[in-house]
Amino acid sequence: LFICFSLGTSEVTTIQLEFRDLSRCSKEPQFEEKASKISDIIHSLGKTEGLVPIFINANSGKFRKSSTITFGARGDSYYEYLLKQWIQTGKRVDMYRDDFLEAMKGVNWSNYVPDDFPAWYSALILSALFLEIRSSIVLLNEQCPTDYSILVK
Repeated sequence: LFICFSLGTSEVTTIQLEFRDLSRCSKEPQFEEKASKISDIIHSLGKTEGLVPIFINANSGKFRKSSTITFGARGDSYYEYLLKQWIQTGKRVDMYRDDFLEAMKGVNWSNYVPDDFPAWYSALILSALFLEIRSSIVLLNEQCPTDYSILVK
């Protein structure tokens, strides 16, 4: 019996921040190492002008061929977290920045925004994406607690 199921690209590509943070706070690198392997796989997959489908086949680890590319649900977080990961890694792991920039170049907003929407709509979507990224920068720069007893009460 072979069961094929899909995972949302956003779900698969947003856990890296938390696992990297867990490794740094616990001083146990295995969490970051394992989560980073997922990023490496996603980075190596073929994309459409830097844009990715919203589903990944859980068995093959490849994007589902019949999957939609969108900046809506299950799509936007992938792009947002690319930039967050680049910042969290001290701007040293350039694949995150490069994938983000490639995706932004690949965006043809007319393909993603219905014709009857006002012209400013696509600018609003992009602005919301960048605001979400900016709001996370402060969290990414916080230090890990040194006294873990405050977390276990």
